[in-house]
Amino acid sequence: MKFGFVGMLGLNPDYPLLLSTVIEHAAATFGDTEIVSHDGMEKLRSDYRSAAMRSRRLGRLRRIFSGGTAGAEYPTATSGRSSL
Repeated sequence: MKFGFVGMLGLNPDYPLLLSTVIEHAAATFGDTEIVSHDGMEKLRSDYRSAAMRSRRLGRLRRIFSGGTAGAEYPTATSGRSSL
């Protein structure tokens, strides 16, 4: 039997690690969990389900107003650019 370095299995997901993926997971798993943001003057309260809904709405509007190319001007992990 030959033993070699197998590596750590299970750490590379089959999908890109994007903020939208994290928000959708939080909405599905912790939808009713409260999010509290404080800007020094007031506290803003929401939950993950509402945050995901607002995020999807913002993405749709951005695609509509950019002519369907929203996100094309920003580099991604696979675009080959290393910085903004």
